[in-house]
Amino acid sequence: STPTTPPSPTFSYLGRFNATLDTPVAVGVGQFGDRNFFAITGGTFTGPVFNATILPYGGDWGLGDPTTGGFYVDARYQLQTADGANIYGESNGPQQDLTTIHTRVRFETGHKDYKWINKAVVVGI
Repeated sequence: STPTTPPSPTFSYLGRFNATLDTPVAVGVGQFGDRNFFAITGGTFTGPVFNATILPYGGDWGLGDPTTGGFYVDARYQLQTADGANIYGESNGPQQDLTTIHTRVRFETGHKDYKWINKAVVVGI
């Protein structure tokens, strides 16, 4: 039998993530590349389904490629929604060009009103 092509996924806009970062801390060039730590000092998440504050916990342990100049996001952060739910998030993914990074985003919460986000497939663009 001939394999069938699965349907293309559809996307819905979840929101805009706008974090403020502290001055980077140079970890240095290690076995995986040039790592720097950027502490998250706050920010906002705004969208049609929920709004949240990005709490000043977490950061991006970004990895630079010294040979190509590329960058790889490796971030963990904490959101608190306007109605008090706490949502853990992590994002990771490669730089596409000088101005674009695409990330895989995973969220986790125990709050009953937001448990749907535990199963959401989220792409950061």
